[in-house]
Amino acid sequence: MSRKPTNLTARLAKFARGQGDGTRQVYTLGRRALRLRSYLARRRVAQRTRAGGHVAIDPAEGYRVFPAGTFAEADEGARASALLLAKSEAALARRRQSPGNKQFLVNLLEPASVSVDHPLLRLALRPDLLDAVIAYMGTVPLLRSIQVFYSGAVEREPVSSQLYHCDADDVRQLKIFLLCSEVQRENGPLTILDATSSDRVRRAKRYTYNDRLSDDEVMGVLGEPKPAELVGGPGTMCLVDTSRCFHYGSRVERDAEPRLVAMVQYLSPFAFVVPDAAKKGALAHLAFDGHTPVQRAVLTGEDRDL
Repeated sequence: MSRKPTNLTARLAKFARGQGDGTRQVYTLGRRALRLRSYLARRRVAQRTRAGGHVAIDPAEGYRVFPAGTFAEADEGARASALLLAKSEAALARRRQSPGNKQFLVNLLEPASVSVDHPLLRLALRPDLLDAVIAYMGTVPLLRSIQVFYSGAVEREPVSSQLYHCDADDVRQLKIFLLCSEVQRENGPLTILDATSSDRVRRAKRYTYNDRLSDDEVMGVLGEPKPAELVGGPGTMCLVDTSRCFHYGSRVERDAEPRLVAMVQYLSPFAFVVPDAAKKGALAHLAFDGHTPVQRAVLTGEDRDL
């Protein structure tokens, strides 16, 4: 039987989540120790997993970009997301009429609408991509969410995720960012600093994970950084560790076309945002006998078959 997290447990997770790398690592080691059997089972799978060269992620980079056409499921997912946007236009138009509403990173995909044969789920469970995720993360992850985000032009200074930041959910995670519309610089692309450069910035700024950094603050450490921009046509995709890599996005310029991007998030079962009582995956109901033990573990959070 799973133990419900106490208020103290929840407060500790919330506190550690927003601290610097040292405190976050100590917390994570403690979580792994408390669930040592699960950690070791997932770690054994990772140790025997070898990512193919066509998908492997260099830890020094922390991300990898794939052009449109690399994965059939990515191209299908982009088309399905474009159709979802068309169905959402009336609601988005009403949203734009109210200046107080957030106009970027508006999720259009309801979790209940994701089915077993949805292309984004099939993409998330592709064996070669899962091998790359497992090898990079060093564990069999939990599929935390699948979302489709709309970002329109915002006529103000960058705020929140439009500024350089590292995500606080885990010490190491991976996200798929899939372009579902044509994206160039004016459309506010995801912009990524590699993991090695990001580590330099965190050390220099004594970064805590509640912080947001301006372009000038990053330049003050790196000089003229050369971040990668996720640009291209629908189906272009990136796997990126958003906990280790500084990034920003959604700086859509005035009069530019909005950006549509699908996002898939993989976390470890020991992440700050996965308390013990909620370790079952949000998409666990989609697991079925046709899935491999690893795919089922990714969906459900369970590891008895690993």
